Amino acid sequence: MKKFICSLFFQGHDTLQVSSLLAFQVRNLGFKPNYLKAGAIEIQYDLNKLIEWIENGETSVRIMSEPSINSSINCWAYFEVDRNYNISNLTWCNVCFEFLIETNDFVTLLSSENFIYGACYNMDDAYNESATNIEYIKNVVGKKNIVTTKDQFDNLIVDVSRNCGRKERINGLEFIAAPIMWFGNKFNEFIPWRDILKFSGSEFIKTQEGEYVLLKLFDLSDDSSLEKNRKRQCQFWEFFNLQEVIKNYEKRTAIDLDAYMKDLIEKKKKKRNNSKG
Repeated sequence: MKKFICSLFFQGHDTLQVSSLLAFQVRNLGFKPNYLKAGAIEIQYDLNKLIEWIENGETSVRIMSEPSINSSINCWAYFEVDRNYNISNLTWCNVCFEFLIETNDFVTLLSSENFIYGACYNMDDAYNESATNIEYIKNVVGKKNIVTTKDQFDNLIVDVSRNCGRKERINGLEFIAAPIMWFGNKFNEFIPWRDILKFSGSEFIKTQEGEYVLLKLFDLSDDSSLEKNRKRQCQFWEFFNLQEVIKNYEKRTAIDLDAYMKDLIEKKKKKRNNSKG
């Protein structure tokens, strides 16, 4: 059974935005929620507990239809706040997304001022295209001719740089040539809309609440590994020089580790002092 991912990214993580995004996701799960998971804690679904976790500063929570051990049949929704990079993320995993992407509420969300970018894609295909474990690619995916490289620790890994279906997660954002993508106003900082609209399959959408750009490479239900679809994905990477966009974003958002550790220590000291008082 094919499973698909839909991810939306927003700038900011203030209390009002977090509450609004979480409420939207809970209203539009697409399945009956039965379990909650945060870190190593997994419990029966409880809306009040979910709200309590978020209010107490939990930065990532998964709502699930089944226990996490039943991953093959599990539908889930994931809420994440990345305070380091000032990004909020909503992600769904399901067998289809008509319940979500064809609603007026969804269009309104894409039109919001803080919306950056969103994408829908085949979960297994993106995972296999991004996997760097040699044994997995050889024994599970069944690929024979494997191009390798070395990681930062000098370990031999699969070179995925030529895999046009790959997904790269960098500093709170995902970059992928997905079958369906949406670009908000905030994405102009990465690639201007005027350039995206030059790519075939793109469409400017204006609503009462705002505007965004829709880009469709191929139907979500299509086999991503088909030559014509891989070609579209490769064209997307090349047309926008996406690898360079990623590198520039990574440099621009790099964290000063010394300042980060100093700030973390100060926050812990302040927390201890407040608890003593």
